Amino acid sequence: MSMSEKGIGLIELMVASSLALLLLAIVTRFYQQYQQTHRYQKSLATIQENGRTAIDILQYALKAAGYTGCARLEDPSELEITQYRNGQTTSSKPIPREYVRHFLSNTDAIVIRHMQTQNVDLTVSATARQKQIKVSDQSSFKEGDRIIISDCVHAQMNAVKETKTGQLYLKTPLLQDVLKSAEVGRLVEYVCYIADTGRKNTQGKPVYALYQLDLGRTRLPSEIVEGINSMKIVYDKNTIKITLGINSVEAPILQREWHTYVNLRNIP
Repeated sequence: MSMSEKGIGLIELMVASSLALLLLAIVTRFYQQYQQTHRYQKSLATIQENGRTAIDILQYALKAAGYTGCARLEDPSELEITQYRNGQTTSSKPIPREYVRHFLSNTDAIVIRHMQTQNVDLTVSATARQKQIKVSDQSSFKEGDRIIISDCVHAQMNAVKETKTGQLYLKTPLLQDVLKSAEVGRLVEYVCYIADTGRKNTQGKPVYALYQLDLGRTRLPSEIVEGINSMKIVYDKNTIKITLGINSVEAPILQREWHTYVNLRNIP
């Protein structure tokens, strides 16, 4: 029988199989490395996106801190920024303990106060000691809301006792006369803090998140961004610095910190 008529021998078959298995192992290894790299890149992108989202939210809130329309309150401390560290504060305006108990230990929380930016106008001038004002739209106000009335001459605080069509009834008399077209807005008072989401990651560890709670309107906090496990706040009367710790479950070696400096308005 000629060589051309012979079939593949056992040795040739074993060599070919070994080469095929070796090639398959190499391809599999490259594919696993590609998958691992892809997971790390995806995780890094998630970290960066979470960091940007959290910073954007805090920047927006801090730029609005202390806003009272076109006039300032006589007592700006009403709108002070309150900092909590390990659930403690030296502020004269602490928030209820029922909220503080949810704060993650060994991290900071911050309470931000300002006049709501979407306001209504006073349709008729009002005089001092008056307890009722006429507004362009009362629908955004509820009983018990704390409000700021600002006419570019004075800004004063009050609270809503009752609402009727085009009118707000106040809990206390006006302190000064108020001009027509004055801004009337709700006092927004909310806290940003880190807390346990109650969820676990793939390693069985707790997942933390940045939360925001409107103290004047809701008892339920809103989860803003997950994967944030710490917040450190340092500020003086002009500048605030917030450092966020961002943790990635999928790529725990990729941990970053984001820094932001924000100038505050109307904070003395």
